[in-house]
Amino acid sequence: MNSLEMYLLIKLDAISFCFGGLAWMFGVFGFIFGCFLWASLHPTIADSISSRMNLFLRVFVISTILCVLSAFVSALLPSTKEMCAIIIVPKIIAAASNSEQLKSMPNIVVETANTWIREMTPGNIKDGAKEIIQELKK
Repeated sequence: MNSLEMYLLIKLDAISFCFGGLAWMFGVFGFIFGCFLWASLHPTIADSISSRMNLFLRVFVISTILCVLSAFVSALLPSTKEMCAIIIVPKIIAAASNSEQLKSMPNIVVETANTWIREMTPGNIKDGAKEIIQELKK
């Protein structure tokens, strides 16, 4: 993975959020702008109502199409976690299946965790706290 791919992978949630925001913006502002156009045109000719309605419908349809497209793109963009599962996890599994060192890694991790848990028992914590307090008093 190069740095651009890694950056885009990290920013997928933000990109999806932006497309979702665009969908709302096109939908709401398109409707408001269409209503504004409807109200601002003065009836000067006999068929002004139909011309205003056509203009409103054009703006509304265009904004609705852009809203739906933005929402569709937002829905199709995978999240960062999903993209990691798609790209990175298979690479890790492939590397682990080919490496003897990595195959022994789970045992080492479990042993380390068990050692750490044994050290964190209440008796050991109290003894460690007593030593720290004695050092602070010196």
